[in-house]
Amino acid sequence: MGREPSPRPEYKAAGFTDDHHTTLLGAAYGMRHFRLDQDGYLVGLTYRTRWVNGVNQAECYNPRRGAVKAAGEYKPATPGPEDRSHSMLECGCGWWAYFGVGEEWNIYGSGDTMSMCGVVRMWGRSVIGTLGSRSLFAQIVALVEPHASQLRYPLFYNAFRRLPQHYSNITWHATRADMLKAWPLSSHYRNPGAKG
Repeated sequence: MGREPSPRPEYKAAGFTDDHHTTLLGAAYGMRHFRLDQDGYLVGLTYRTRWVNGVNQAECYNPRRGAVKAAGEYKPATPGPEDRSHSMLECGCGWWAYFGVGEEWNIYGSGDTMSMCGVVRMWGRSVIGTLGSRSLFAQIVALVEPHASQLRYPLFYNAFRRLPQHYSNITWHATRADMLKAWPLSSHYRNPGAKG
């Protein structure tokens, strides 16, 4: 519940694959869910990688490329997606975000009491699919304030109180609609002809 399924069996997921890389020279904006860990950091839904305040660089966690899970943590494969010899097409690496809002998007994390919705700016080496992009670089730019029902959970409330000390450059919005008005998604980047 509330967890992005790992792209299996080939570490690819429908809507986020294509047959070529694209370099986003300008920024593209996509929406995604984050999970809030107990220390107040925003983390990915699958690998629980902590997002930093500012620029985040993707790593590859595909075990077929040498990534391993040790002591509850994933150790990324090398070389990662920053190296041109690493094909992002053959795995699911990159920061994931949707370019639109639809029913297919709502299944990824929205039901999790520890999740938060936000917009990320993405750029650099990317794979653009029919639903969104996987990009080498991403930065959180906006978040939706948590629902009052989430704040009733002590675990969420305590973690949320710690969040501002880790992220100072994020804008906050009362609703998803307000956030999307301030940060329109890059639906024009959507690739209806993506292969995958």
